[in-house]
Amino acid sequence: MKALKKYLALIPALLMCLSFAACGNDSTGDGDDGNIPSGAPDFFEGMVKDDGLLADYGMYCGLWVCDDGREMEVEKDEDAQETRFVLYSVDGEEIDASGYIQLSTEYSADYFYNEHDGVAYHSWFDEDGVLNVYSFGTFTKNDSTPSIAAGTWYLDGSESATSRLQIGEDGKWMLYEDADSSPALIDSGSIEAVGDGAYSAVSEQFEDVAYDITLTDESTLYWGGENDCYMRLD
Repeated sequence: MKALKKYLALIPALLMCLSFAACGNDSTGDGDDGNIPSGAPDFFEGMVKDDGLLADYGMYCGLWVCDDGREMEVEKDEDAQETRFVLYSVDGEEIDASGYIQLSTEYSADYFYNEHDGVAYHSWFDEDGVLNVYSFGTFTKNDSTPSIAAGTWYLDGSESATSRLQIGEDGKWMLYEDADSSPALIDSGSIEAVGDGAYSAVSEQFEDVAYDITLTDESTLYWGGENDCYMRLD
């Protein structure tokens, strides 16, 4: 009888251990991909924009195509110091979502904050480089995204040149020329791929203006009708 009482006394402790083990396996994340940080929720409301989060979001910049045919543009906004996205409808005439991308330090994961509904949606890349954004869909990068290296390109490869091109990872460009020892913005726009090693720099400041670009190697390009040579030194 004493032995039976001893065994019965162990049962509550055993049940408590099993309960703790079950709780330890619980996760608020997606749970179906090893690349998803444990504990990162699919979404949450009220993300607060933090200009102090100096994370690199360059891998998101460019044009992305969803598996349902929608397109999403991601680019850096230098003035606002944030990386913004716009998700268009299938017909491209309406905006399904737009906002900014920001790291959540609490969950150690990136989120797409949709300013239309005030909800931040978890994003991650799978092993094939496919972008997943919870509730938005699965996206692959458009192969026509310009492959011109980002950075500063100097006229004739001289750091003291009076003309410089600033090209971003998202294909945006700005042309500067020194005036009275101060750089002046002459033009800016976006780069479009038009052929093998050939690109078009479309102006966003002047109507119907575009500059031909020929990329000879990863550090040398020829710009415009005068074929000015610009070189990247970094």
